[in-house]
Amino acid sequence: MRSFQNPIKGLSVTPISQKPLTVVLILGESARRSSMHCYGYSLQNTPYADSLIRNQELIPFTEVVSPASATIQSNTRSLTFFTHEEGEKPWYQYPSIVHVLRQAGYATVWIANQEITGEYSMSNLFGRQADILTGNPSFFKGIAGDRVANRTDLYDEAILPLLQHYQSLPDSLRKNSPQGLFQIVHLMGSHFTYRERYPKAFDKFTPDSLPVRKGEAKDKIIAAYANSLLYTDYIIHEIIRSYREENALVIYLSDHGDALFDEDHPDLMGHALLPRAVEIPLFVYFSPQLRKERPDLWKQIYGQRNKRILTDLLTHSLVDLLGIRTEYTQPRFNFFSPTYDEQRKRVVVAPIANKKLVM
Repeated sequence: MRSFQNPIKGLSVTPISQKPLTVVLILGESARRSSMHCYGYSLQNTPYADSLIRNQELIPFTEVVSPASATIQSNTRSLTFFTHEEGEKPWYQYPSIVHVLRQAGYATVWIANQEITGEYSMSNLFGRQADILTGNPSFFKGIAGDRVANRTDLYDEAILPLLQHYQSLPDSLRKNSPQGLFQIVHLMGSHFTYRERYPKAFDKFTPDSLPVRKGEAKDKIIAAYANSLLYTDYIIHEIIRSYREENALVIYLSDHGDALFDEDHPDLMGHALLPRAVEIPLFVYFSPQLRKERPDLWKQIYGQRNKRILTDLLTHSLVDLLGIRTEYTQPRFNFFSPTYDEQRKRVVVAPIANKKLVM
């Protein structure tokens, strides 16, 4: 499958900031919001997000659903202009967010802590469209393969030293990118197996910590999942901290969640076409500099935080938010704006053909 490569018609840009802007999109993995303290879970596994929310520095969206229950189906919708309204058309006939922002005058970077080769690699499908493709050296040296368990070199902190900054880009790239820097950071997140996703220092919660016990084997898995989210909270914080003194916008969301021996399916764990398994977190952060310049935009986004959202509209919404107009622009598809159509159906698909969930 070949991604859309053609020039985008009708493209115009009205920058939202007077200075070059750094936009960081963090793609999480298998994180569901019902298991996060900042969304009401009893275990305190999001201390950094909790603090940022209390200080009104982070906006958590509360009613967000992923467009699919697996990575490839979710991200090929979230990262392109393709939506379920397009029917059976191939997703790759629609521009990706990387392609759009590159044409709009942003330097583009893809940083991966997941595999970079193969038909279903997000780095292979989208990362190669970026000006810079980099990531965990273990993947880029081709030694990780599919064996991602018990590998301390595959923790998400490996990508932190690779984060790019607009002023540090090569002069030639910065010269051709007057709008700023757009960077996607693809995490390993809570990819199963959960216990292998975090260092020992984050092994905080045990089966005895859990609010409900479901049996020894299940409890160990649930506790490990809570710890993996504790680690993700730390990684998100570190990324935000890296851009706090810059003119920056940071967005985090997960590709999908996981079932976790929930009440309605007590023996089911992992990817599943169930509400709990596709209800995901979405955070928006403005650096102090950007909040000072655009308090109106911050207030507008805050007002949208409880809207019913399907993240197949992520590309539509972020492109529109950044003041970029194209032939695909539809104000009703921008969930960051009051023009958003909250009555739109949220259609979630599964890898298995013809399986759908309408929420």
